[in-house]
Amino acid sequence: MNAVPMLEAPKDAARRLAAAALREGYRPEALHAYHALDGEPLFWRIRLKRADGAKWIRPMHCNGAGYCIGEPPAPAGKPLYRLPKLAAADPSLPVIVVEGEWAADALARIGVLVTTSSSADSAEAADWSPLAGRNVILWPDHDAPGKRYATAVAERLRALGCVVEQIDVDTLALPDKGDVVDWLALHPEADEEAIFALPRAAGANRASLERAPGRELHGPIDHPRVDLIEADRLSPEPIRWLWPGWLARGKLHVLAGAAGTGKTTIATAIAACVTAGHALPSGWRPERGNVIVWSGEDDPADTLVPRLLAAGADLSRVRFVGEVREDGERHPFDPARDVHLLASAVAEMDGVALMIVDPLVSAVGGDSHKNAEVRRGLAPLVDLAGRLDAALIGITHFSKGTGGREPLERVGFDTSAKNFDKAAALEAYKRMVRDDNLIAADLPLFKKAQGGASTTAPAKAKPAPGTSPDNPAPANAFAAEPPPGTWVRLPDGRVIQTR
Repeated sequence: MNAVPMLEAPKDAARRLAAAALREGYRPEALHAYHALDGEPLFWRIRLKRADGAKWIRPMHCNGAGYCIGEPPAPAGKPLYRLPKLAAADPSLPVIVVEGEWAADALARIGVLVTTSSSADSAEAADWSPLAGRNVILWPDHDAPGKRYATAVAERLRALGCVVEQIDVDTLALPDKGDVVDWLALHPEADEEAIFALPRAAGANRASLERAPGRELHGPIDHPRVDLIEADRLSPEPIRWLWPGWLARGKLHVLAGAAGTGKTTIATAIAACVTAGHALPSGWRPERGNVIVWSGEDDPADTLVPRLLAAGADLSRVRFVGEVREDGERHPFDPARDVHLLASAVAEMDGVALMIVDPLVSAVGGDSHKNAEVRRGLAPLVDLAGRLDAALIGITHFSKGTGGREPLERVGFDTSAKNFDKAAALEAYKRMVRDDNLIAADLPLFKKAQGGASTTAPAKAKPAPGTSPDNPAPANAFAAEPPPGTWVRLPDGRVIQTR
């Protein structure tokens, strides 16, 4: 058996590739790693320095056979430094952009959210899209290349809808070519608060208030502000329906019920209609789209995929939310904490039409009985649905001790939350419980994979011959819908009678 050669460690590779410079008196100063969104290292920058101040900086990457000098191809643009940390942070937090990894690391050590594209000439080749719409403060080096870098970065960030400010380095008493590291050396006690209190350049402040049409007005970000949106800058928009009268795009819909009543089965049946273009119970055929599913209760492989298959779903259009990879470790996705990472993961997906979260209460990190905490907890999910133009279904149980009350009063959530379509929910409830033709069994669990028209159910179903509650037929026994009144065992083990 041939032995598989082990790749050398990145530090050892850096020393090998920099051997000639080390012989010339350069000493290792840092090895900066650039990562993909999922935390996988893409390339490194070797940083050496000599006693006379001369620097030796080279990129290094692994080409599959070993480490070599140079950067890997990046047709979509080179990643920003500290990209996973940037993506994991609260998007409302301001980000500081500096010139060079050494300066970025210095600010990161005191808790500042910071990034860079590397050297003064790197702005054009970088992918700045992870900063889209965010508040950004530029800290240029105190020299002409630093000013050119800040100008180039600001131009690209404003095109992405960012609010851009710039620290006034002329007021910081820095030497020529002085940077963040030099300022911190002069102020060793500086913390994050001191950084954000630094004066802004007047021209940059004025530029930070410039905005594209429809963008909210932000003031300087050295202290909390409230956004004020002028009504005359907003254009009235109609509700966009995925399923007219039932599921609105960009809105939260709560699917609530007692345990074992088929909530997840209904949600997966709707997902099947969306992915495969099947007719929904009303007869409406939705535009085919992709579906994102997170379940904290059911296993995708042995429960959800079988249900989707039974419902005739196009599985190529379904994505299950898996684990989170962070700093070389894995942990389960937590909708109360990791929605911003999900947003990054689906940012490049086209045509997401539906999101399903089960159970919805998992998205609330605080007390799910307190309205303010529920609204705060659900906001990231609802905002993501809005950005994707997708309908959001949250599955939940009825609250305890609410038997006999109106269904909306039995939901353990504040239904006044932003983007909860209460009017649609009320109308859907009326039709669901009062129209025998729109029942859960009429969802296309038994339709052919190529789809079929929705059926109309009789008010009362008579037992079909040959089946009974004790002798149901398996769901996969039918090429089309079983006759009305047939007792059928669903893939999840429940027995229903069709209508």
